[in-house]
Amino acid sequence: MQKEYLHNGKMVTNNNENPSAPLVVIENTHEPIISREVFDKVKIIKAQRTINTNQHLTTPKYAFRSKIVCGDCGAGFRHKNAYYKGVLKNEFWGCYNKQNRGHLKLCNNHSVKDEVLKVLFSESYEECINANHGECNIQELLDRREVLRINEQELNKMHAKGFVSLEMYSSDLREIVAERDSVQEEISLERKRQCEVQPLQKGETMDDAIINYLDKVIVNDWTVTFVFINGYETTRRYNNDNTKK
Repeated sequence: MQKEYLHNGKMVTNNNENPSAPLVVIENTHEPIISREVFDKVKIIKAQRTINTNQHLTTPKYAFRSKIVCGDCGAGFRHKNAYYKGVLKNEFWGCYNKQNRGHLKLCNNHSVKDEVLKVLFSESYEECINANHGECNIQELLDRREVLRINEQELNKMHAKGFVSLEMYSSDLREIVAERDSVQEEISLERKRQCEVQPLQKGETMDDAIINYLDKVIVNDWTVTFVFINGYETTRRYNNDNTKK
């Protein structure tokens, strides 16, 4: 009682840290649902569970998280554990739509075991390192972009001086801008291809390679396509049967 009290003719809220009026607690005014003994035991058990949970709570980090895309519906894949008689049997990745709303049949794509995915990535990673991506022609693209920039400037000057009609100016400008955008897109792709995928260094693991060099994984119809940050792609077929190679 006295959570609020009368002060100078006004009701004010009592400050628990520095109460102006003493709080009054009246116990056993209502018939309890459970006994005080049971209530106190439950409080002790809940407190102990909280301590144990905080001590042992570890969030596993999965290198493929947020990198796997369903080739069927476009949703992401999430990690799941499969248990048999309380023992962890398999770790796998499955489409979010299929796992959460399978009864609606939003997706029928296949899942892939985590161990299978790691083996396939290891093979693809070595293939990407050893692949010959061809000669770089970015300088030619840069030169072409500069020519288009100069052509656009000359066209603007000619139009300003009245040497070309508005119709011809608009037509030529559209062609220059379209070609310039196309060249710029090729430059961006070429720069992306130049991103070097390095072999594992001392102390690094395959998870480091997944995090640093893998852009995304596309899973669809028993195939896995690995797309690396330099644009290199490779596709492999898989199955989840341990009795098969």
